Amino acid sequence: MKKILVALATLVLSSTALAANPFQLAHLAYQGALRSEGIPSFGALCSGNGSSVSAAEVIAAGIEAGFVTAEQAASKRYVRAVGYQLDGLCRN
Repeated sequence: MKKILVALATLVLSSTALAANPFQLAHLAYQGALRSEGIPSFGALCSGNGSSVSAAEVIAAGIEAGFVTAEQAASKRYVRAVGYQLDGLCRN
C-alpha cells in the first residue's frame, strides 16, 4: 500500500508539473520516494529527536528526483520549512 501511495504521489507531482511544497517533500522522503537518491525512509529517516538528514540533503535529493525546483531550493524560507516538517515527522 505504501509503495502505491509513493507511486501515486510521484505520478501526480510529475504529471502536473507541480513542485512539492515542504510538507509534501518531507512526507515523500519519509515514505521512501527519495531512497534512490540516498535519503533513508521511515524510521531510518529519524534519529533521536530529529531527522538523521538535513533539510538541504532532502532538498538536493528532491531536485535530483524532480520534486523540487531551483527557485524553491534557493529560498531560505523553503529550506527552513522543510526542516520544520522533517523535525515534526521525527518527533511523532
